Amino acid sequence: MKTFLFELKKIGRQKKLLWLFIIILFCISGLFIQNHQKQSTMSERASKAIKPYIADSDTSYRILKEIEMEGSLTDVQKEQLEEVIGLGKALVDWKDAIYNKQWDKIPIIEREFLKHVQQYVTHGGEFESLEGIELETAMKKNDWLLNHDLPYMDEAFPVTPALFVKENVSLFWGAGAIFLLLLFFGNIIATEKENHTWRTLTTQPIPKGNIIVVKYISLLFLVLIFLVMILSICIIIPFIFGERVFNFQYPQ
Repeated sequence: MKTFLFELKKIGRQKKLLWLFIIILFCISGLFIQNHQKQSTMSERASKAIKPYIADSDTSYRILKEIEMEGSLTDVQKEQLEEVIGLGKALVDWKDAIYNKQWDKIPIIEREFLKHVQQYVTHGGEFESLEGIELETAMKKNDWLLNHDLPYMDEAFPVTPALFVKENVSLFWGAGAIFLLLLFFGNIIATEKENHTWRTLTTQPIPKGNIIVVKYISLLFLVLIFLVMILSICIIIPFIFGERVFNFQYPQ
């Protein structure tokens, strides 16, 4: 235990943790500022996301109306046309909600849209932008949003704590994390040898294997501190400066 505390004190005197914290804070703050600036174009991104739905809806409606005008519309195609008209109306409401930034209404409108799409596909129609597993996933996500009373959120440039944490996971819990930890603590044994303190350690009544184990445990403890730093900053910054939606039930 004393050896472990001694290792932590040595790391603390080197101020590596302080510099690690500053780098993390700088990177996460920069990413949040970028996301916050992009909020003015959130409506444009939301509109772009439903463009494929509108294109498929218009195509299906045009084809079915042409068949209807020819007088050769079957009973199944009549049912398809009813569903296409229904999902078209839902898309109009969806576009209106985006324009007025009524994000809390979008999940309700989306449910109506998805129901019509599902019925349309059941009746033999093809909706290329939402079919198979994509339709199933969209419906499950929509059910989750409604069951937990969650609004539509900007997943591309999030400013809410939950989605902002998710965005930073790939940045700091992947190759970026390995690089930072190796940069600051990867030479922990080499430094001992360069400073000629390794010999001093080996002269102490401590088995050499124990010294390596203690250093390894101290590194694991530093990894834990690293993760706590990231989570804390990713939650605190958007909670203070972004949308104060402290809800981690958003579907991932």
